[in-house]
Amino acid sequence: MIENNTALYTKAFIISAVLVVILSWTNALDYLAVNYVDDALLDAGIAFAIGRGINAAGSVLESMSISFTLGVGGSISIGEVISPLLDMVEDFSTVMKFAIGSLVLQKLLVEIVGTAFFNVLLTLTAICAVMATFFVATKYQLIAMKTFITLVLIRFLVVLMALLSGVASQLFLDEKLEQDLQALGKAEETMENINETPAVPEELQKEIQAQIKVKETQRASLSEQLTNLKVNLEEQQATVAKLEEEMEQYSITDTYNPFTSNEEAKLAKEKLNNAESALNDTLEQLDAAEEGLEEVGTDLESLGKQLRGESTGVLAGISDTVSGWGGKISGMANKLSYEELKGSMSSAIDSMLNAMVTFILRSILLPLLFLYVVSKFFKAVWGIDLGKKLKDKTDSLNSAKKHKAAEVQS
Repeated sequence: MIENNTALYTKAFIISAVLVVILSWTNALDYLAVNYVDDALLDAGIAFAIGRGINAAGSVLESMSISFTLGVGGSISIGEVISPLLDMVEDFSTVMKFAIGSLVLQKLLVEIVGTAFFNVLLTLTAICAVMATFFVATKYQLIAMKTFITLVLIRFLVVLMALLSGVASQLFLDEKLEQDLQALGKAEETMENINETPAVPEELQKEIQAQIKVKETQRASLSEQLTNLKVNLEEQQATVAKLEEEMEQYSITDTYNPFTSNEEAKLAKEKLNNAESALNDTLEQLDAAEEGLEEVGTDLESLGKQLRGESTGVLAGISDTVSGWGGKISGMANKLSYEELKGSMSSAIDSMLNAMVTFILRSILLPLLFLYVVSKFFKAVWGIDLGKKLKDKTDSLNSAKKHKAAEVQS
């Protein structure tokens, strides 16, 4: 009876070993596992890109001066509305980096254990184990069996981990993850739409263009006036300089003494006073023309921005009609009400949390479970406690660093 059981076990082991080797060489499970990992990588890449897009759009919005009015005397800036989402994006991006790194590592491991070298190694160990079992080579049977089982575990455990992760994702997670990614994409689109320059109505464009023409006419007139004033200024400066030279031939007594009878000196002094007064008037007119030209330039710049749909924030120097346009354009910039934007951000945060949980489960918890199984296997089969050895190695490295730091200080 015992011999029959032994023979049955031997046949079962040989058949199992042959099937395992054949399955290993076909790489059928490897292809499925790689496809699942590639799908997960695609989802992770999309999620990471959406997260970075939300962060970029949010950074732009935080620098904008858009605010929402809440009742009487209350307001909240758009930066305060989106701040919780931006805080969440940083954590989301960190999780996605780990998830992408883990998925890339899984794919690399699947490809490594599926190489011809590893399959040859598995085949050789299977042959050794079968021969040791078939010929009842007790001396080598245990080590051959342990080596074969270890290679089988390494060959298929990573593959099975990726397969189980992919199957579980398809059955329970993919549909919800797709909805979450769509919600995140919608939140990104919403934030980008707020950044977009609003379209200016055609009627308003005509009014702004008419005002621009008026301002351009004023600018041309002021420029011509400024040119004429500069010419007059040069002539008057020359006249004043000439009269000052003529006054040098008269003494102060001839000019200012009321009891003298030098009429030429008094007449020359009067001409000089009149010329200086005219020069001062021209200088004042020149300053006024330059200030007017600068104001017109500012107005034209503001009108140009409004024509492009941009918010100017500076409308004091323009007519009351144009001041009214500022309110219209400011209203167009706020495309969403406070409640709509708040609801969109809240939905995005929920979707982001759900996506984080999904990727943590798919790409972080399952690899940790894999490491745990491998650690327990080596401890049970080979008597090697990988966890303890890793801890001892870490303690040794920390001790060496402390010793080196103490030597440097001393």
